[in-house]
Amino acid sequence: MLKRIIPGLLIVLLSISSLFAQKQKLEVEDYDQWQRITTTQLSPNGRWFAYNISLMDGDGWLTFKKVGSDSTGEHKFMHGVQPAFSEDGKWAAFKIGISEDEQEKLKDQNKPVHYKLALINLHTAQTDTLGNINDFTFSDDSKFLAMQKYKPEGTKTEGTDLILRDLQTGTNQLIGNAADYAFNDEGNLLAVRIDAAEKLGNGVQLYNLSDRSVRVLDSDTTDYAHLEWSDEGSALAFMKARPDDDYEKDAFLVYAFRNLEDNAEKMVFDQRSASAFPDSFRVVDYRAPYWSEDRQRLFFGVKKWELKEDTKADTTKTESDSTKAEKPANDDDLDP
Repeated sequence: MLKRIIPGLLIVLLSISSLFAQKQKLEVEDYDQWQRITTTQLSPNGRWFAYNISLMDGDGWLTFKKVGSDSTGEHKFMHGVQPAFSEDGKWAAFKIGISEDEQEKLKDQNKPVHYKLALINLHTAQTDTLGNINDFTFSDDSKFLAMQKYKPEGTKTEGTDLILRDLQTGTNQLIGNAADYAFNDEGNLLAVRIDAAEKLGNGVQLYNLSDRSVRVLDSDTTDYAHLEWSDEGSALAFMKARPDDDYEKDAFLVYAFRNLEDNAEKMVFDQRSASAFPDSFRVVDYRAPYWSEDRQRLFFGVKKWELKEDTKADTTKTESDSTKAEKPANDDDLDP
C-alpha cells in the first residue's frame, strides 16, 4: 500500500516544484493593477448583483452581473459608483464620475465634481445618461425614478430641478425649485418641498402618480422643513417656520395630513393656540416629526426659546421700571 502512495506523492511534489521554478518576480507596475471588490449590491429579486472593482493605482469600474450567467451576462461601466436597483429588479441606476486625473485638475481649479446618472434596463441593456444629477430614488412600485440636480453655484435657496422619470413610458417631468422629495411606501404618492427664490411659492406639493394630479398642501413666503410619511404611506407630516422678532430662532408649526388617498384630514399644531404649551419653549425643526404606528399620534421636538439680546434688555428695563413704580414710599418722602 505504501509503495502505491509514494509515487503519487512524488508527482505532486515535482509539480509544485515546477510551479515555484516558473514564478515570476512582481514589479511595481504589477502591484498597481491588483484588483479588489469594494461595493456589492444584490437586486431585490436576487437575479442581479452589482460590484465595484477598484485598482491599487488607476480608475476602477462598476459591473452588473446576472446571477448564474457567464461573462455575456455582465455590463461594465467605467467610473460607475453607488448602484441601486428597482424593487422589481428590472432597472438599475448609478452615478458616473470622472477619472482620478480629472478630479485632481478640478481640485486644483477649486471646482466641484459633478456626477452624471445612468439608468440601465437590465433586460435589454439599454442605458440612458443624464448629466448633473446629485441624488436619485426609485419609487417602491418600480414605476418611477426621481432625480435631483445639483444646485447652481451662488444659489441661496435649497431648491433645484427635480426630474421625475416614468419608467414605463420613458418620459420625464420637470419639477422646479424642489428642496426635498419623498415617495410614500406604495410609490403612488410623491411629496415635494418647494424652496424658491424670494420664497415665492414656497410650500409642500403632493403628486398623485396614478392620475398625475397635483395638490398644494400648503404655501407661504416662509421656510418649510421635513417630509415624513407614516409607515403605511397614507399620512404625511411637515413643518412650517413661524418667525418671531423677539426670539433668536424660529418656532415651527406642525402640519399633519391623514388619509391622503381619500378624504384627507388636515391638522395643524400651533404652539400659540395650545394653552398647555409653555411660552418659554418652541417647536424645533432639527428633529424630524414621526408618526406612531397607528397614526393617532405625531411626535416632534421642543426646546427652550431664547430671547434676543435687545429684547432681554427691554424686558429687564420694563421689569425694573415696574418695580420702582410699585415700591412703597419711605417716611422721608411723605409731606409733613
